[in-house]
Amino acid sequence: MVSITFEIDGLDEVRRRYNSLGEGVRESHILGRAFAEIGTVMVEDVIETISEAFPPASEPGEPPHVRTGALRRSVRVKEASPLYVAVAAGGAGTLVPYAAALEFGTSKMEPRPFMIPAVNRLLEGGDIERILTEAMDEYVAEGTEQ
Repeated sequence: MVSITFEIDGLDEVRRRYNSLGEGVRESHILGRAFAEIGTVMVEDVIETISEAFPPASEPGEPPHVRTGALRRSVRVKEASPLYVAVAAGGAGTLVPYAAALEFGTSKMEPRPFMIPAVNRLLEGGDIERILTEAMDEYVAEGTEQ
């Protein structure tokens, strides 16, 4: 299974502000839904990235080409909660033991990354900030309507 962890600058400030909002925002599950949406955006990006048909095989540094579709089907939001989302590819029960080998390469094969580029596009495209801002705006609007 491919597992990627990355740090977002300013996340400590988001956590501090989130905790200062009190139980209302935590009980609303608004941030959990936002992080689930962030994961969904990444999954969609990865699936779109792995779209070129085999043959031929992909070149080193390019995302893998589709042979059976199993790798694409294995990409999923594994877990989402407030301030956390895990997106996975391959792993137990997916019949895709080769996902990590494609992402990072092996001693006999150069990498064909598909997850790390998706993370980079997500970070560079402003999707994370947009989704979190929309979620907090929705929460504030709900609070002022009551």
